[in-house]
Amino acid sequence: MAAPVGSSIWLGEDGKLSRRQVSDTYEPTGADTLVHIKYSGINPADKKHFLIGLHSFIAGYEFSGFVVKPGPESPFHVGDVVFGMNRPQHQRPAHLGAHQDFAIAEPQAFFKLPEGMGLPEAAATVLVAQTVFDGLLNCLEFGFPAAGIQGSKPTDRSILIWGGASGVGMAAIQIAKTMGFGSIFVTASPRNHDGLMGLGATQCFDYSNPKVVGDIQSAAKKTDSGDLSVVFDAVVAGADPLLPLAERPPFEESSPFLAKRCCVAEESRTEDLKLVSVLPVSDEPAYKHAMCWRPHGDKNFIGGAQSPEFPHRVRVAMDWLAQHHRDCWRIPRLTIVKGAQAGIGAMERSAAGKVSFEKIVLEHPL
Repeated sequence: MAAPVGSSIWLGEDGKLSRRQVSDTYEPTGADTLVHIKYSGINPADKKHFLIGLHSFIAGYEFSGFVVKPGPESPFHVGDVVFGMNRPQHQRPAHLGAHQDFAIAEPQAFFKLPEGMGLPEAAATVLVAQTVFDGLLNCLEFGFPAAGIQGSKPTDRSILIWGGASGVGMAAIQIAKTMGFGSIFVTASPRNHDGLMGLGATQCFDYSNPKVVGDIQSAAKKTDSGDLSVVFDAVVAGADPLLPLAERPPFEESSPFLAKRCCVAEESRTEDLKLVSVLPVSDEPAYKHAMCWRPHGDKNFIGGAQSPEFPHRVRVAMDWLAQHHRDCWRIPRLTIVKGAQAGIGAMERSAAGKVSFEKIVLEHPL
């Protein structure tokens, strides 16, 4: 059975989003699966990836829906409810786009919907959770004992999550708590502090406060370990490499710079710091780049070197999260938009950084 014709949201070579009819029919092969999409997740990357040359395709990466037809080697069956994300790629085939009514799901990052998780929530889970697991398990080499993943012990370590109300930030708070980190310090707007404390933050700080660095250092010194050497920058504010240099403030005003300063006390050594961010930070090479997707093999999706173990570690962690989601995962505010034009508007807001303490999904059909 081929997919019926439907609608989609297209990311053009000019970076503009538009509604388009889909004339292609998709047939799953190998381990791929044809899915009737019910919800697709909206993320900043849906539009911002245009700035690194990913465009001229159907936008979106993650979705949830029902299996229409599995390929001959697919792990799924007709009628299964699934969720996950497809790979970022230059000149990505149309059948992999999330913002359309039918799509092909690749097996690497798709899962059967667990009991107790709704389709809308599922469509907003995988991209951010995989980014956090990649950052903590792969880039920073921490272990996750509950999931059987080896690495450095996170137990009782303090961590700073800068940008806690972002999608990745909210995921990082919950996953850090689940992995056993001790004090979880978070920056965010004051209006979001109570909500982030409810997700697992130990203490929240206003990132716009001129004294924020000193306040975080003081809080870190009061912990049992007395230090802070782990940072997850979930926003890279003021140092976004996708923006022209002329549009960026001085690096000393950026979140990577300020977050690192929170760790550096007189007794600290730079080589002891563990720093990770959601984008590359060219002005501070100590930061490692957390990715939402790691292809199998020794190269990441932008061509850099990686350990072949990286995608396997993330998959094991995601399987664990799906199984235990009731105890450690929730989306505190989930907004559902309907229709392609509403979806485009939400994608524009997300790419502009105007979505805070909220995840947005697009209901289908478009």
